This record gives sequence, structure tokens and C-alpha cells, in this order.
Amino acid sequence: MVSDLDKKILMELQYRFPLTETPYTEIAERLEIKFEDLKKRIEALRSNFTIKRIGFNINYKASGKVAALVAIRIPDPNAKETLRKILLKDPEVTHNYVRNHEVYNIWFVIKRKSIEDLMASVEEIAKTVGSKEYLVLLGKRTYKLSVKFDLYKGISWSEPEVLPEKIPTFEELGLRKEPFSELAKWIPVTERPYREVAAKYGYKEEELVGLIRELYKKRVLRNIGATLEGSRVGIVRDGMVVLKGSEEDCLRIALEIPEATHVVYRVPLNGEWEHRAYFMAHADSEEKIEGVAKKASRIIGDKDYRILYSVENLKPGTHSNE
Repeated sequence: MVSDLDKKILMELQYRFPLTETPYTEIAERLEIKFEDLKKRIEALRSNFTIKRIGFNINYKASGKVAALVAIRIPDPNAKETLRKILLKDPEVTHNYVRNHEVYNIWFVIKRKSIEDLMASVEEIAKTVGSKEYLVLLGKRTYKLSVKFDLYKGISWSEPEVLPEKIPTFEELGLRKEPFSELAKWIPVTERPYREVAAKYGYKEEELVGLIRELYKKRVLRNIGATLEGSRVGIVRDGMVVLKGSEEDCLRIALEIPEATHVVYRVPLNGEWEHRAYFMAHADSEEKIEGVAKKASRIIGDKDYRILYSVENLKPGTHSNE
């Protein structure tokens, strides 16, 4: 059970994390508690795995990569375990779930430097686990990515937004990726959390914070603040909603469905797949997710959709204290 104070802290860390040199002291002031008390609560919430990290996502396109959702049929338990072990070791695989689809029971997201590299990797994986039934659904465009849980409503919720189609790379911007990669994992809970990293990479503190602001505006950095372990705060169900929709439909979903965390238009690189509009929703019940899916279908013209619920997480997200 999350206490009232912890709930307030988690909401502030998710929704109102300041892009300033002193984010934690500002949050403490807003909550009318001492900085040291805030630090103790964050450390406790990190230790019990409620807070997975306080940082940000680095847009994979800023590293010059492509990403795809792979759906694969692996009915044999031993082959499933082999796949799980392979993907656990792959840092470019970010999600791997068993889902309730009648053909493709395992769904994972994989990133590579090119479509050719990505297809070669998937083909090798499929060969290793003995499966000839798989789909590779390339992410043509990501319209939204913002994973935040409203702890009062019991559902994922974030402000509508549309990510730009073109994301500059670190190379194009003339910036090193390393300082941002370090802070992406964990922004230290100190009164001046950026000072040490800034000095390490030859920046002034205010210069580094300014760059973070600028990269956030360009959406090179996304989802700044706390990322929570849903099951620790009552968000126990997640649904992957796939619709027979267009790119324009994805745009409408990003703008009109605040419960959607990821909104992506996907195209198959092999095989047939009609449900190309995709979004995720998380909640404390399947009923809430079903309501969101119906609303999304309605606003794009009552188009056909399916909800694929997760049955098993084969690659739990890395926590910052591991």
C-alpha cells in the first residue's frame, strides 16, 4: 500500500519534475517537506522497486536506430525459455511479453542500426528457437511516448502530444551521448544532481541543464521524471491495443486518448498484418483498458481493434538499484 505522502511524491516525480538545476529541492518545497525527508522517501521507494528510475528515455532515432515489434509463435516451453535467455542478454530488446494472441504468443521490441540488421537478427533468433511463424512490424512513426500512471485514477494518463517525425541524432547536434545516457538511468537525489556529471564531462552545471532542456524540446529526450513499477502502485494490467487504422488515426489517438502511453504506426516487413495502428494502455483493471480501446475505436470511425493483454513478462524492465 502506498501512503498518501508517497503517492504525492510519486505524482510530482512523474508529472512535474522540474528541468532546473535543483529539481528535488523544488519538489520538496511544493510538498512542504524537508529535502532530507523527500530523499529518504525516494530511497525507500527505490529500494522496494516502486521507482524503477528517475531519468528519461533517449529517443532511439537520436542514435540512428530503427525499431520493430516482433510477434512470434513459440508453443514449446523449452524453446520459449531459450528465447527468453537470448533476449535477456540483448540490450537492444526493451520489451518481451507473452500475450493472448491465438497465433503469435510472444511479442518483443528490438532495435538495430538498420532494417537489414534488424531482419537478420530476427531471422537468426527464429532459427535458433525453431519457429517459422513470425511477423516483423517496423515502427514507421512514433506519435507519442509518455509512460505515467495517475495514482488517483488508477490508469495511465499523460498530456496529449505528437512527437516530431524527424529526430536529430547526437552526431548531427555535435553532442556526446554519454552524459545523457548516464543521467537517463538515474538522476541523483541530491540538492544539485547535475553538478557531478557536468564536471565529469567538462560542462558547467547550468550548461548541462540547458542542453537537457533543449534536447527535451527536440524530443531527443522523452518521458523525463520517474518511471514506476506498475504492479507496486496497483497498475496490474496492460493492454496492447491494435487497430485497423491509418497514420492519421494514430495522430488522432495521440491527441485525443490521454490514457495511451505509446502510439505507433507499424508496417509489416514480412507477412500480412492489417492492425497497423498501435497503442498501449495500463490500468488497475481490464475494464478500464477496454473502455479506452472502445473510445479510441469510436473516434477513428469504429474501426476493428483487438486488445492483447500481457500474460507473462519475459524481460522485466531494469531497475536503477540493480
